[in-house]
Amino acid sequence: MPGKFPRSKSRDKRKKDQLVGRSEQEPRRPQGPVPVRLEQHHVDGRKNNRHLTLAVCPFCHRMLHKRAREAGADLSKPPATVLHRQETVLRMRGTLYVEHGQAMCLEANEIENLIAGLDKDCPNWRRLTEAK
Repeated sequence: MPGKFPRSKSRDKRKKDQLVGRSEQEPRRPQGPVPVRLEQHHVDGRKNNRHLTLAVCPFCHRMLHKRAREAGADLSKPPATVLHRQETVLRMRGTLYVEHGQAMCLEANEIENLIAGLDKDCPNWRRLTEAK
């Protein structure tokens, strides 16, 4: 889940940072045009799965590897066993999908608020065929 942010940031700024998974220690992507050159990021680590890749800009590629290392993924050598491989894969995927997970949680919160509003203002909504 999103980390805590200093109170000095505006609410909209905090929400945007939570949505894209930024922390105060991470540098921000340089402003300006999107780079033309993309790199292939090995989602599970090259030594674990050479074929599962994702095209990312060089800045994002560095950030993904930085996050994976911070999460404890050892990318320096091939995994010793299938359990070591799975451990690295889970750490790699966890750092890749953190932004998606945070965005989905924000959207789920909005749906939760809508349900509460419908329950309050239109209590019979749950009986509708479309709601089932």
